[in-house]
Amino acid sequence: MKRKYILTENTKEIDGHTLYQIKAVKDIYINGEDEEPEVESGELGGWIESEENLSHKGSCWVDNDSCVYGKAKVYDGGTISCDAIVCENAEVCGRASVHGSSKIRGNAVVCGNSSIFEFGIVEGDAYVKNSSVSGRSKIYGNAYVKESILYGDTRICGNTHIENSEIFGFAKIYGDIRVKSAILYDNADISKPGDYFSINGFGMSGKSVTFFKSDDGKVKTSLPELYEAYPYAFAESVNSFKSIAAECYKRDKIWADRASMLAEFAEKYFAEKCINK
Repeated sequence: MKRKYILTENTKEIDGHTLYQIKAVKDIYINGEDEEPEVESGELGGWIESEENLSHKGSCWVDNDSCVYGKAKVYDGGTISCDAIVCENAEVCGRASVHGSSKIRGNAVVCGNSSIFEFGIVEGDAYVKNSSVSGRSKIYGNAYVKESILYGDTRICGNTHIENSEIFGFAKIYGDIRVKSAILYDNADISKPGDYFSINGFGMSGKSVTFFKSDDGKVKTSLPELYEAYPYAFAESVNSFKSIAAECYKRDKIWADRASMLAEFAEKYFAEKCINK
């Protein structure tokens, strides 16, 4: 196997590990040799502890001041840049990118077309695939996140399984819960079945609507169709949703009635748990 980089004599210490700056000894292409190389031969890269940390196969690369050490592995087309850290037993593979000041550690796996950036953290036994994680979001425990977008200061942990969802603000999802096709924001507090429900294909745009429990004892909701028309409005209660929906659908009685029925269902669904007014 032809080597694509060498370890230079430039070293740095981090967490008791000696890391070596790498240097490319061949051009590295991300999208095929018909395009300009992403990394040119002779170019200095980031820092690794040993060649076990970065595969010589594929287009994977460690760049800038980023560090990979311990038993961590970067392979396939995974890229680490800026001052990101991948350590312990973590893996970054597929076409995943880790940049900014992000940290991937523990036994975490980041794969597919995932992007972890800004101050995102993935650790423990967490698994992230085809997802975007940014802000100060943190995924840990045995959490599984697929095809989702997380930003803000979200916390995802426990045995949670999240798929095709958008989660932001200070939302917390933990315990043993599956979340699919949902939009959770602000101070959402989801730990068990019954803390939220989501309906796909609602409204004239066919998007999802999600009602969820917050940590202040209220029911909140997210329906992108309403917010596109009334961007100032976030439904902080079921009654608020009723008002916004009535305005949004004032020229369409059928959808207005459907929204009203949905609000009534939400009131009954959360009746014993939350404050709806």
